[in-house]
Amino acid sequence: MKRAIAVIGAAFGDEGKGIFTDYFCRKAGEEPWCVRFNGGAQAGHTVVTPDGDRHVFHHFGAGTLAGARTYLSRHFLVNPAMWIEEYRELQGRGLRTRLFVDREAPLTTVWDMMHNQNMEAAAGADRHGSCGMGIHATMLRQQRPEMRLFAGDLERPGYLHQRIESIQAAHGSASAAIRNRFIIDCEAMASQINLCDSRVLVDRPADIIFEGAQGLLLDQDSEFYPHVTHSKTGLTNVLQIARETGINQIDAVYVHRSYLTRHGAGPLPGEDSNLSYHDDTNVENEWQGPLRFAPLNPRLISDAVFADYAMMREDTDTNVTPLMAVTHCDQQPWLGAGAHFASHGSTHRDVYDLRRR
Repeated sequence: MKRAIAVIGAAFGDEGKGIFTDYFCRKAGEEPWCVRFNGGAQAGHTVVTPDGDRHVFHHFGAGTLAGARTYLSRHFLVNPAMWIEEYRELQGRGLRTRLFVDREAPLTTVWDMMHNQNMEAAAGADRHGSCGMGIHATMLRQQRPEMRLFAGDLERPGYLHQRIESIQAAHGSASAAIRNRFIIDCEAMASQINLCDSRVLVDRPADIIFEGAQGLLLDQDSEFYPHVTHSKTGLTNVLQIARETGINQIDAVYVHRSYLTRHGAGPLPGEDSNLSYHDDTNVENEWQGPLRFAPLNPRLISDAVFADYAMMREDTDTNVTPLMAVTHCDQQPWLGAGAHFASHGSTHRDVYDLRRR
């Protein structure tokens, strides 16, 4: 039996997926694998180690500080312009990074980012809630065969340059400096990654941790559409990769805070402007505004989790064990001294087997 762990956000993102990915990687055997199965550079997964080492991960798996390798699946949107910044930061800290990228992973360009940002600025009070990272624009562009761009194209310089020029022209941009800068970033990325496909995970003795981005309430098919992400945030992509790689047992760890948060436009049930918790990562910015808060809504969370878990019943090849993980419990006095939580750094958590509840 080949097992894996899937860390999935159960709310509107920002639940603590990074610290849990780091935690499971540290419990794993030698050189585990972090598999990014959705989203893109808009994800910001913060890890703070007990000795104070801190990093917000965007392209590299949140298990990197624990020695994990990262596989960006075909469901992950690769952004060379954002990757180069994180790569240089990690290299400057002397960290070893091993990045494997699926050839079919879509490439996000700087013009996709500009398009999302311009659309949000023009929308004013009717903003969709974009992070300005070009995720939605990339997915729309990829639906046009003549505009598609994939990670595998990084090893085809002539074709890559031609396609980049076509994308730039389609956006009405004529800046040679921006185009040349993006091409340089693409060339740098091509020289530092290992292009592959999901078979890289086959016959690997190391532990595999699937690291999700965003949360179930931001899934592209969520009830909160259109204020969602253009991505499947739950088990869908995980099960696809599991079937391809012979994984037949998955512990699905659904993570949420002891309260609700939302960073960006869109509904937040029970939003309370009087609630406020300090957050070093989710700071106020032009595209998302301030981090918003609401009391925990158990029914909202449980409905989303069980709806996601229900889909595994159609997958006869994979056995899924649903688990619930709670973070930021130290910020809730109502939990009382009787609650038992293990600590890892400054984050508290507990894991519950949902089949027994």
